[in-house]
Amino acid sequence: MFGFNMFAKELTGEEIAELSKDGLCTDIPERLERYRRIRWEDIILLPRRGNVQNIRRGCDEAYISDKRSLEISVEKAQAELQKVQDHLNNALREIQELKANRQTNERENAETNAELQKTKLKLNETETKLEEARLKLNETELELERTKEELNVIVVELEKVNLASNDCRDP
Repeated sequence: MFGFNMFAKELTGEEIAELSKDGLCTDIPERLERYRRIRWEDIILLPRRGNVQNIRRGCDEAYISDKRSLEISVEKAQAELQKVQDHLNNALREIQELKANRQTNERENAETNAELQKTKLKLNETETKLEEARLKLNETELELERTKEELNVIVVELEKVNLASNDCRDP
């Protein structure tokens, strides 16, 4: 048995945790002293019977220093973990933003592709109409060329008729 104490009140979970945090080296917090009814310091002063041995509890300065070093290391590790957690949370936020942007871009891309398809269809229709107009223009040019040739033939014949008519009038 070691460190046996009885308190005049029911201790909270937090108080019990505080009493056990340093193991055998835990001192009773000042605020709990007024509730202690049976004290370990009083028990060890009582007469002993049977096989009772004193043991060192190992709470020297080296132990306390090592413990404090470990606590500092744990605190540093916790601070570093918090930084990593914050960094990961920021990265997660950025990933979510990128996903949202990607979805927006994919939607806009799909809309643009649909518009592009409509434009391609209109272009094909326009190219078809243009080709039809080009063919009609070629036909019209050919017809115009034939008409021109026919007119030249008529002009030549009219000139002949005109010359013949002038020859008949001149005595």
